[in-house]
Amino acid sequence: MSDKMSAMTEAMSMEQATQLRRIAMQSGNEELLQFADELEKGICEQEEEFAKLIDLLPATYDWKKQGSGPVHYEKSFRAALAKLPQGEVQQVAKALANLCAYGPGYSSLESQRIKQEIPNTPKRAMMSRVTREIRFSWQRAGSAVSVLTLYWLWRRGESTTGQRER
Repeated sequence: MSDKMSAMTEAMSMEQATQLRRIAMQSGNEELLQFADELEKGICEQEEEFAKLIDLLPATYDWKKQGSGPVHYEKSFRAALAKLPQGEVQQVAKALANLCAYGPGYSSLESQRIKQEIPNTPKRAMMSRVTREIRFSWQRAGSAVSVLTLYWLWRRGESTTGQRER
């Protein structure tokens, strides 16, 4: 899969790809129909890759006095995780288990508020460390049920993050 197609599958939902397919069929545009097919196939492959990893990841968090609730993995996080080698996936799973069990104060996570814009991440979100090189963004929000949402996973120094660390 080309880099451009890979970026498109990360950005689009299956619903959007299906809508594109309908438009292509209505217009009779064969190139657009072929593109929609490739896009749907790429999205399915990404979801299948993540499905293989889901058993390694926490489904809930419990921060004692600070609350508990479900963990939600955004598509951008799932896509980035599926691209990592197995050893790094296990390191991410361990870091997430620590976050879910002990909260952002767990020292090895070095959690902090994000100061600059990070792709696929809302303002006022947090950033935590997996290893010296790997970071992830997350936020806990909600009123009745507080959901811990994981947004993005990246390597330190990636130009797409714009985040500078000392």
